[in-house]
Amino acid sequence: MSSSKTLTVRVLTVVVALTCIPAAAQISSLNFQQMQLNGSAIQATNGGGQQVLSLTQDGQELEAGSAWYMTQQSVASGFTTVFTFQITHNSQFGPGPADGFAFVLQNANNFGEGNQLAALGGPGGDIGYGFQIDEGVKPIDNSIAIEFDTFQNSWDPNGNHVAVQSCGTGNNTAEHNQICDSGASSTLGIAATPGVNLADGNVHSVMLQYDPGTLTIYIDNSGMPVLTVPVQIGTLLALNEGTNNNLTGYVGFTGATEDTPTEETDILSWTFTPGGVTQPTTITQTLTPGPGPFFTNYVFGSYNHKYEYSNANPGDVVTVTAMPTSPSIVNPVLTSFAPNASCIVYDGTGGDCVVFQVSCTETTGSDCTNLPYTLFEGYNTQQTINQPCLLKTEVYSPPSPSTWINIETAFSQTRFDPVSTGNSKGFSYFVAAQNCGSPASGLNGTNCNGVYSGAYWGNLTVSNGQSCTFSNGGVIGNLTENGGTVVLENNSFVLLNLHERGGNLYVSNSSVGNLQVDTAGSFSIGPTVNLWANLLAQNLAAGTGPDQVCGTTIWGSLFFQNSAAPIQIGSTTSCAGNVVGGNVQVQNNSGATVIDSNTVYSNVVDQNNTGATQVFSNTISHNLTCSGNTSITGGGNKAQRKQGQCAGF
Repeated sequence: MSSSKTLTVRVLTVVVALTCIPAAAQISSLNFQQMQLNGSAIQATNGGGQQVLSLTQDGQELEAGSAWYMTQQSVASGFTTVFTFQITHNSQFGPGPADGFAFVLQNANNFGEGNQLAALGGPGGDIGYGFQIDEGVKPIDNSIAIEFDTFQNSWDPNGNHVAVQSCGTGNNTAEHNQICDSGASSTLGIAATPGVNLADGNVHSVMLQYDPGTLTIYIDNSGMPVLTVPVQIGTLLALNEGTNNNLTGYVGFTGATEDTPTEETDILSWTFTPGGVTQPTTITQTLTPGPGPFFTNYVFGSYNHKYEYSNANPGDVVTVTAMPTSPSIVNPVLTSFAPNASCIVYDGTGGDCVVFQVSCTETTGSDCTNLPYTLFEGYNTQQTINQPCLLKTEVYSPPSPSTWINIETAFSQTRFDPVSTGNSKGFSYFVAAQNCGSPASGLNGTNCNGVYSGAYWGNLTVSNGQSCTFSNGGVIGNLTENGGTVVLENNSFVLLNLHERGGNLYVSNSSVGNLQVDTAGSFSIGPTVNLWANLLAQNLAAGTGPDQVCGTTIWGSLFFQNSAAPIQIGSTTSCAGNVVGGNVQVQNNSGATVIDSNTVYSNVVDQNNTGATQVFSNTISHNLTCSGNTSITGGGNKAQRKQGQCAGF
């Protein structure tokens, strides 16, 4: 049985006005009453009983089809479009597949004044938007096409590539690197190896993101784009002026077959989200199951909401609704976190902030509540951001107050495109904000003695006699412990370096940039801790432990060396195993060491330890190497290669 965690998603309705160019609205489905179909494009039912847009039909030679949404859309100020497609070919129809399809944005003149909805180019290698002189058809001029080509013509690099084609306001062509009338090349960008077989019969997803100046193409939920093309659509094409000074054009699809090779090309779903539109926009995607790490990216024009995660279960589905909202509505409910907190205004929203509403459904397990993930929020803004934070709440219902926590672990701003990074579990509401510093009274660079929430900006030092606890707060800078006690708990953080030179350190349900422990002091790291760089513990005296690292994700490497204090790195009982992205290196220690039930994505090296050493039940992507240890036991380890004293473990 499928379970769902809270959060209602709004269903969007598109209203079409035919008397003028209306304000752009999100296209949220294949609504055939709002699309004009030309040539071979038809409404059809596929083998799974789903209503689809069939651009071409298998076995039908020299077809060309186009389908246009009948309301012009705002395109120059940014947009995101997401669609799924399926290309199939049955050998009973002869050779195939061919020839592909394209997503096209146009304001064509070749088809008569006011008749852009009839736009259709040639068959075969023209893919429904271009033409060859002897075909007797008109190309779609004043257009830009993102083509998904499945057949190698003389001008193609192969029979499986992605390209962006345009001659600006002139006649478009599918022939790559043709010289346009303007003297420019017809090919704005091409990916000869898109990473997938476009015509393998599987359902593939495409996400096209256009920020003014950049068009980015993603296929099949990949965290990396297949192709990124510099282009200014607002100046490349002659567009119409819609409401609020938005430049508009028609959007849709074209497709074609050859004279012998053919294919069935179906569009199964489609959303189009214009920039500058303040309606809520919803994108639903299935997480990628397996060890990972994987990315799932939700792109909304000039801003996006991306997750990095590992070990998702099959059937996990996450839906993100971006809700552009006036700061006058959002800011009053942020003051419960910090008195001066204010949401960040994103470009392309008409002066609004964006609140992300996230829901999750699962078919097995409890990933909707317990799956750890890293959240990346990227956006364009003209603001200079001070004291940023990435806030999360379970309940968001303005003007009622919300209880916010800050999950931000990193922030960067380059020109006008900042990125906020945070780590969390569970899915709810998120908003990026600034002016988030709210430390307790009296906290300064050398005085931390109490329990604090909110963010302290700068470097902080804790000394003997002080007990410094952050609960739902942290340090945006470095924290140095020269004695006393430091506690990080309940979604707290140290953004840069945490350096313990003495005292006691306890970190749980929190995140740290880089962690180093030297000479004196004891520490307990975990559970549910993210270390974004390395953990280095060294020169620890006897009697200061036992130390432990439990239930922690270390994105770099873990080093424990030259120490007399005992350490436990994971266990099957009270200390959960860790996930380490780099190496685990334990060496030259006289205290007892335990390395148990960890997942290590590189190597484990255990050597020259005189204290009792245990190495049990670890999963290691590369090598497990042990040498020079006085007393060592182990077993149940999985590794590509086991060497030395651990060869039989």
